[in-house]
Amino acid sequence: MPYVEEVIAPAGNWLIGGDLEVLKPIKYNDGLDNYRLSPKQLREEFDRRKADAVFAFQLRNPVHNGHALLMNDTRQRLLDMGYKNPILLLHPLGGFTKVDDVPLDVRMEQHSKVISIIFSHTVSSKNQFCLISVLQSSGF
Repeated sequence: MPYVEEVIAPAGNWLIGGDLEVLKPIKYNDGLDNYRLSPKQLREEFDRRKADAVFAFQLRNPVHNGHALLMNDTRQRLLDMGYKNPILLLHPLGGFTKVDDVPLDVRMEQHSKVISIIFSHTVSSKNQFCLISVLQSSGF
């Protein structure tokens, strides 16, 4: 089983399970900490934005046209199903990635700009349609 061989076995004698309590969120001080939202913060943000549906897109690379088409199509399908305010949760992978991946700070800037262009023709400027939250990985 690849997961066991790659993740569990190398962990050695220590694995964590059960309920965990985070006393203080980890700060990476890389200029992107404000993008690292907890599940509770995400739920609060969805409520604040009055989202009636949330669709998520996780990626490790810059957004390209194929991604844009999928995101735009998904939003349109949700609108066609009767949802009034579907919110995109764009979840770029942070932390350890492949050596040749585009750095996270560059991807975050690119994500913000591309997303504003993707939805600019379908969403009024007052509607906040997208939330970007980094999913921090501990290994690849």
